[in-house]
Amino acid sequence: MIKKSMMSDSVPTVLMCLLVVAQMAAFGCLTYEAWSIARLSMNRPKKMKS
Repeated sequence: MIKKSMMSDSVPTVLMCLLVVAQMAAFGCLTYEAWSIARLSMNRPKKMKS
């Protein structure tokens, strides 16, 4: 009985951790894409000037 109650209590916490990790991964991917795009846009004018 104790083990079952502990498992049922730990399930929501695990789901929340997975949700947070998924959100962090998605946010990281978006920021990485935005940073790469910004870097490319910053490099393009320099290449055109040269």
